[in-house]
Amino acid sequence: MRKDGRTSSLLSGTARLGEKVPVPHDGYVRAGSSTKTFTAVVVLQLVAEGKVALDEPIETYFPGVVRGEGIDGRKITVRQLLQHVSGLPNYTECIGLEDFAKIQHKFFHPHDLLAAAPAHPAEFASGLSLFFNL
Repeated sequence: MRKDGRTSSLLSGTARLGEKVPVPHDGYVRAGSSTKTFTAVVVLQLVAEGKVALDEPIETYFPGVVRGEGIDGRKITVRQLLQHVSGLPNYTECIGLEDFAKIQHKFFHPHDLLAAAPAHPAEFASGLSLFFNL
């Protein structure tokens, strides 16, 4: 977003391999696990800017959202999320990923993914590593 509040969209490439099909402005890209790295970098940039604190509960940033059986956003920190020791269930296990062929082209709205994990019990207490608590 520019200082005057306007946004710009830049497109490059093609929407279909081997064909010259323009990329749509409102298109979606399935990024998979690579988003973990990008998300962590952005969060750490926000930490450097003083907008996010690593040891702050995620409840601060998502009030009332991260709650469920054994899940309490007031006890899970940003650092624990980044270190994968929050205890939150992996949402990929909650959306039918075991039959990837059925969902590979399905779009999941971010709100649906955010709601998927807390709808299941915590895998372990936040701050603990699953690998050290077997």
